[in-house]
Amino acid sequence: MKYSLVILLTCLISPLLAQNFSQSGSTEAMAFYSKAEAAFEQGKVPEAKAFCKQAIQTDPAYYQAFNSLGKYHRESGELDSAAIAYQKSLKLFPRGLKAHQELAAIYQMNEDYGMAISQYKTLLQHFPGHPEAYYGMALVHYNQKQYLDAIQASEMAMRIYLNAESNKAAADARMLAGRSYLEIGEMKKAIKYFKASKKQLGDQAYYPYYLGLAHMRMGDKDKANDYLAMAELKGFKIPAYAKHQLKQL
Repeated sequence: MKYSLVILLTCLISPLLAQNFSQSGSTEAMAFYSKAEAAFEQGKVPEAKAFCKQAIQTDPAYYQAFNSLGKYHRESGELDSAAIAYQKSLKLFPRGLKAHQELAAIYQMNEDYGMAISQYKTLLQHFPGHPEAYYGMALVHYNQKQYLDAIQASEMAMRIYLNAESNKAAADARMLAGRSYLEIGEMKKAIKYFKASKKQLGDQAYYPYYLGLAHMRMGDKDKANDYLAMAELKGFKIPAYAKHQLKQL
């Protein structure tokens, strides 16, 4: 069964949950909410926040308004306030996919990796097999240099994306797995994964960089130089340490 159908089924709301939150809000709250979204689209973030808070005051159970308030705070760089808004949304509607995703991303941006992993695991409890949860966990593990865990999570995400025929997302997950293989010294496996992503990501400036890095660590100066030069032509800024290592070959 396609992943999109799984998500559709898992988004069904039980009668018990429906009693605890307001999906669309009261008429008055929806009016304030519409004004908030319109202001945000015009780049008027302070006005958007004000209208959104009015929507919440009018209907404190309007969880979608908390999601938008979180979005506005995040746009302003107010990550702690954004996290609070998403937490309140989840108290009203624990199965809120958007709130789980955004809250996990905020924890990751704050480098609170333990909370990020916990949030992704909670997301998976509500939405088993959700690929973005696995991909998010892979990023967290990679940032902590937990490369084996990053490989496991990114390959899980890749398989789910492929089953859903989301080839671009699958390629992103495959590249992350490849980068993790590169970090643990499995260069041939890394190159295999990178090349398997060429169709979807070959036009990206970073793509030849990682191939060049892998060949450089294998001691193949010619191929490394070719790929790194290609990356520079595409606009990728080669780190100084990579240039230094290339000269040492």
